[in-house]
Amino acid sequence: NWENSTKKVLVKIEGRSLLGFENVTLVYKNYSYDVEFLREGTTYYTPLLELEPGINKVEIFAKNCTKVGEIAKNKDIRCVSIGIKRIEVIPYEKAREEKWLYLFANGWYEKAPNEDVRWMRKRGEIYLFNWENSTKKVLVKIEGRSFFQKRRISILFNQKMLRSITWPSKTFKINLTLSLNPGMNELLLITNSCDIPKYKEGYEDYRCLSLGIITSDFQLRSLAY
Repeated sequence: NWENSTKKVLVKIEGRSLLGFENVTLVYKNYSYDVEFLREGTTYYTPLLELEPGINKVEIFAKNCTKVGEIAKNKDIRCVSIGIKRIEVIPYEKAREEKWLYLFANGWYEKAPNEDVRWMRKRGEIYLFNWENSTKKVLVKIEGRSFFQKRRISILFNQKMLRSITWPSKTFKINLTLSLNPGMNELLLITNSCDIPKYKEGYEDYRCLSLGIITSDFQLRSLAY
């Protein structure tokens, strides 16, 4: 941070695990965040970080690693957990100037070309933004479906439980009325299971899917108090 004062940023990290999925811990100052990197690729956005003037350090710790030589059948002695493709530091002011409404932040697979939904594994985070100086009441419309079977989904907002519902395998809609704090808020979807298409439907897809959100129909609309 080359400014003379602290600076709020989001850090975007793109990478993937060597095999399956890998749980890692991202540490900044006294804060730690658990991140799941997927073999198919992961894009992770940190919560807001406040950078001090000068050099700041973000550390990533993996719980496990895999010996490359044993997989590739060669003499590569590296023990690898995840690979980082790209890191981008996004000033919070940029998000404000562009008036971001929401961001699919963590736990989501990238959409395949033939898919109308964005799938999560077992935990998906969505950041919701309020650029006003006071609390704002909004209606969040979510449309999606559970993969292969109905699934119990817990919905949390800013770390508080909102509701727990059974999401069917057919397309289903829910509406959430939320009071957004000024700045960034977190909507979290959690389930305890996911299924792999290869073993359920027979096609070459080894992702572990639970809930898919139709991103084109995801809406956030202001409500008058």
